[in-house]
Amino acid sequence: MNYSIDSFSGLGHRILVVDDEPDLTDVIGAFLEEKGFEVTVAGSGRDARVRMERRATDLVLLDVILPDESGVEIARWIKQERCRDSFVPVIMISALHSDTDKVSGLQYADDYVTKPFSLAELLARVRSMLRIRCLQEELRISKARYQRLYENVPEMCVSLDAERRITDCNVELCRLCQRPKEQIVGNSFDEFVYREDRGYLTRFLDSLVLGKRLSEKPLIHVSCDNMREPLLVSLHVSYIADGDVGLAFILTMLDETRRVRLEEEQRDARRQLYRSARLASIGTLASGVAHEMNNPLAAVLGFSDALLDRFKNGERVQREELLQYLEVINSETIRCRDIVDSLSKFARDQEPRIADIPFTECLHSAIQLISARARKNNIQLVHRERHEVMIRADAQKIQQVLVNIFSNSIDFCEPGCVITVTVQDRGVGPDYAEVVIEDDGPGIPPEVLPKVFDPFFTTKKVGEGVGLGLSICHKLMEDCEGTIDITGSARAGTRVVLEIPKAR
Repeated sequence: MNYSIDSFSGLGHRILVVDDEPDLTDVIGAFLEEKGFEVTVAGSGRDARVRMERRATDLVLLDVILPDESGVEIARWIKQERCRDSFVPVIMISALHSDTDKVSGLQYADDYVTKPFSLAELLARVRSMLRIRCLQEELRISKARYQRLYENVPEMCVSLDAERRITDCNVELCRLCQRPKEQIVGNSFDEFVYREDRGYLTRFLDSLVLGKRLSEKPLIHVSCDNMREPLLVSLHVSYIADGDVGLAFILTMLDETRRVRLEEEQRDARRQLYRSARLASIGTLASGVAHEMNNPLAAVLGFSDALLDRFKNGERVQREELLQYLEVINSETIRCRDIVDSLSKFARDQEPRIADIPFTECLHSAIQLISARARKNNIQLVHRERHEVMIRADAQKIQQVLVNIFSNSIDFCEPGCVITVTVQDRGVGPDYAEVVIEDDGPGIPPEVLPKVFDPFFTTKKVGEGVGLGLSICHKLMEDCEGTIDITGSARAGTRVVLEIPKAR
């Protein structure tokens, strides 16, 4: 709010004039009343005290020398007792001109006017002091409003100085700690922070002091003796750097314990769902995998039996022939090992792990698991890749997505159909690889397409599926910070597009 000497009105402001010279008080009173001020006159210190007790006063014009007590003592009483919680300006009026007298008068007063003085000068000083009073009152109201907000914020609030000592805290922190504010203020905030988190908090606050803009909201553990369990809180920190009052930081702490616990429970439930889906897929794949292993095992058994029979019969086996037999046994054994290894990786219950991996590794493992079903249904799998593409993802999750998509295509495609996998190292942006899986099957009707990712939605017959496959694929891709999109028509087959983050 801007004030000027000419525009500042005296209307409504109450002034107490304290002087034992009636002629002077009459002149001052009449002049100020003419300017719109409400004036009350007191002829002694006792009279001034009584009038201030009975009526609110905005400014006091106070003579230094009074008949019953010193004006300086009245000024002290006003500042330290009567008006200690609000600013009521005191202008001392005196005939004493020495610097010592002025310094003594200004010990409790806010301004000093020496007699004789002009009424214009007095008016200017009155208006100046009242402007300061208005600003002080606005500041007081603002501070009171801030304190009410601070005290009643539903989150924990704490104010710290530069040494991280607590200078203030709100009701919520007192409630959680079950301590009065007096037992909290003055302590180091570090006493409430887990030892393991103190270094991180120090680095974060130091970054704010250096002027760095930080988007993160740090998570730290706080506790005190009376808390049943430590709280995980996110911090919103305001850096004030007010050396005058010793304030450096205001911390607002939001309890994230329940949210984080719920997220962990959701992750565990999701992990269990993924595991159940993998186990269901293994059940579907089991017969195909068994059939896939029968051929190499039959070759191993046949060649090893032939060698055993010849050795038992005492027949001589040429070195080249023996080497040929052993090479077949070795290659077919490796083939069995790879099939078992792929199945084992697919079934393994492991912690999610995002890493840089070759996409081909996930694709080959998925094809190895699904190829027996594809051959049984006379469906061809074709892989097109110009060069190796490195992705950043969880290998097991990507493998599970591919197995689910291949299984869906095999379920709906007629014998003779082709499933084509095309891999490109540039997707929606330079940081994504694109994997396109297309088939020339019956496609997806337009009315069904918007529902394909809905949990428990399926067009299969009862007993053939529960409708979680594509819903799980969608969630698995989200976990890998990728996307999955499905398009298709009744004539053009189905097209699945995976966007997967590339390796860094």
